[in-house]
Amino acid sequence: MGRLYKAQQRKHKQKRLISWSVILIVAVLVPLFFAVPVGAIKHPVALHPQPTKVIKLNNPSKQNKKTGQKQEENFEKVSQNWDYSFDEASGRYTLLAYKGDPRQVVIPATIENKGVQVSLVPLISSLPEATLTTFIIEENAKQPVKILDTSLADCFSEQRQLQTVDFNNGDTSQVTDMSYVFNACTNLTEVDLKKLNTTQVTNMEGMFCESNKLTQIDLSNFNTAQVTNMAGMFAACSSLQRLDLKNFNTSSVTTMKDMFGSCTQLTSLNIKNFDTTQVTTMFYMFYGCRNLTSLQVKSFDTTQVEDMVGMFGGCEKLTTLDLKNFNTSQTKYMTSMFRGCRNLKNVNLASFDTAQVEDMGKMFEGCESLKKLEISNFDTSAVNVMYRMFAECTNLKSIDLRSFNSEKTRELTELFLNCNALAQLTLSEKFSLDPVQQLREVPDTGMAWQEQASRVKYPSTAELITAHNNQSPGIYNYQLVKNNK
Repeated sequence: MGRLYKAQQRKHKQKRLISWSVILIVAVLVPLFFAVPVGAIKHPVALHPQPTKVIKLNNPSKQNKKTGQKQEENFEKVSQNWDYSFDEASGRYTLLAYKGDPRQVVIPATIENKGVQVSLVPLISSLPEATLTTFIIEENAKQPVKILDTSLADCFSEQRQLQTVDFNNGDTSQVTDMSYVFNACTNLTEVDLKKLNTTQVTNMEGMFCESNKLTQIDLSNFNTAQVTNMAGMFAACSSLQRLDLKNFNTSSVTTMKDMFGSCTQLTSLNIKNFDTTQVTTMFYMFYGCRNLTSLQVKSFDTTQVEDMVGMFGGCEKLTTLDLKNFNTSQTKYMTSMFRGCRNLKNVNLASFDTAQVEDMGKMFEGCESLKKLEISNFDTSAVNVMYRMFAECTNLKSIDLRSFNSEKTRELTELFLNCNALAQLTLSEKFSLDPVQQLREVPDTGMAWQEQASRVKYPSTAELITAHNNQSPGIYNYQLVKNNK
């Protein structure tokens, strides 16, 4: 640039046609003109000059030499790893293709001090299958990398070698879909999303599904105000130990299906601020959370929920559940709702409105610690299936089914299978007994079933079934008593 400047001075001097004021203007403007950053060149890969030469000529200090060296090294590294072009409309460089090591992808924050933008989905999908281990967006507080995708759905899905993700300098402000973005990243152990912009996101379905080596995720800054779908968001994150979602705004969410399903190591879950007023399905929401010792859901508004299948199923360490505020007036499916809650001793179902429920199959199956179940308020007039509803409740001693109506029920098989501690049963004439229900046999110890009001005894369960099915309208309380002759 110095030689060009001197040549222009000689030219003006030889012609002597311009005043000294013009020469001064040229002396100012020419260096500025030649100092235009190479970022303005449309095809930097082909036309890029060496920036360190400019720095060395104009800034001979040691400090600037080091800066120039660093910039040159950065440029060479970027040029080696990326194809890119300058987008004049945005004033940013667009990353077009990755040429570097497919195991480690680092998105540069700047190129020639100008911002960078990239479409991530085509970039990641272009990598050789199952090679990526590290994905980082370089930090630069002044120049976040613009993510051009509006959907990041499946972006890193099934990248089974991926171990580390740092998204902190990515501008995702226009992304609306993050469904399955980290699905089945089975070796992912570190994911930094503290600065991720989720303000426009409506879909987070399966976002971390089956990322089964993640032990923790910091989502404290997630803005979920627009999210409608959280189905399977953390499903099968089997190493996740705790989740603090107290800042989640779930006021727009309509589905929480399988949201925490099979989070087998989850011991702590803060969801007490969840707004569930719009939710219609909680299918398998906590299913298989076998190490969860407590769960605060008493603030849940379930007015719109139609599906509660397997909601708490397999929560083996839960000892108590307070569901007294649950509104189940719209619920149709309660299959396996508490199945396998083997340590559950107390569950408050006093508020349950079951008038619309069609399926209660296996609802309490395997609740081995339940000794008493108060469900006398249950309306089962619409229920089609009660298959194994109380099966394997091995310590259940008393159950009140006075409101149960089996007139429309087509499947009652093994209703009481292995309920071998059951000694008190309350029924109305609207509920028919059947041998297929596997009601316990009378022990061979001089015992009998006795209807408490009439004091009539039935030495065998078969005799009880026959007698009950011929009863006139009323409530009948049967107990196992000593058969004193």
